[in-house]
Amino acid sequence: MCASPGRFSSAIRSALLLATVTAIAPMIANCAPAASVIAQTPRGTSAKIAPAPSPEAIALRNLGLAQLENEQAHEATLTFRRLIQIEDRDPLGYANIAVALLRQQETGAAMVAIGHALERAPGRPDLLLIQADILAWGGEAVAALPLLRTAAESAPADPEILYSLIRHAETVGSDAAQEAAAWADARLAQLRPENLVVLLRIGQRAIAAGDRAAATAAYTRIRELLWQVPPAAAPEIARVFEALAAGDLARARVPGLRLANLLRATPIHKSSLVELNTGIQGIPVERFAGELPNTAFGDGVEVSFVATRIDDPG
Repeated sequence: MCASPGRFSSAIRSALLLATVTAIAPMIANCAPAASVIAQTPRGTSAKIAPAPSPEAIALRNLGLAQLENEQAHEATLTFRRLIQIEDRDPLGYANIAVALLRQQETGAAMVAIGHALERAPGRPDLLLIQADILAWGGEAVAALPLLRTAAESAPADPEILYSLIRHAETVGSDAAQEAAAWADARLAQLRPENLVVLLRIGQRAIAAGDRAAATAAYTRIRELLWQVPPAAAPEIARVFEALAAGDLARARVPGLRLANLLRATPIHKSSLVELNTGIQGIPVERFAGELPNTAFGDGVEVSFVATRIDDPG
């Protein structure tokens, strides 16, 4: 049976990605800087002097990431195990072994691997996020919560970590979890003030807190973003404003929840959610600690162009 066009093109893209990386990884690796560099480690951690990775390490990293992208978790595990044989000091190889094992539902082995990564970079937010994902997948959301809180406090400008903290906190439901979710919501409101998912959460929190001004501001901006309100949602947003205008915040709660549920299927809600959550099970570490950031392209070169007139304006 033939795959649908969307699935078929996606499969081709994944296969081409893996084949391309396999073919060119050694060439890309040869361009790697040979000296140590001062690199900004992932997700907001402090800059440290670290040795630049070898060309072979970069080639294996690229291959392993392509295998994870291509949903070849077992092959990725083997590749990253080869990587740690030649680059044992950097947490990348161990962290990505943990991700690959998590995707194979081997949570025990994944915890061991991420433990080795954290030994090499204690408290690094992106590694704590992986560790929390492993715990949550194993049914230990309560244990994952403090790890995510620590990660979020270390990387307070990272929406992915903040939203992960919110999702886990809502699963746990304790007083500490609710406080953590409120803190993360406040941070997201500063980072993504125009995000529909964030605005809906802030509006609901303001209603629950009895803050009429904050609730009115949030729902006013929601109405502005929804320049074409879905027909089913229009009555609910009208009820919210009627209740707010009357000063009856308790009456605004239910239509506010209904509005949030009705908007889940809209493109703007989906794009807002993607801005906060990639939906990836275990986010791989993509860069070595001693590797230059992706924005570093080296020295500039002089470029010239030859133009040919193709029409005569006169």
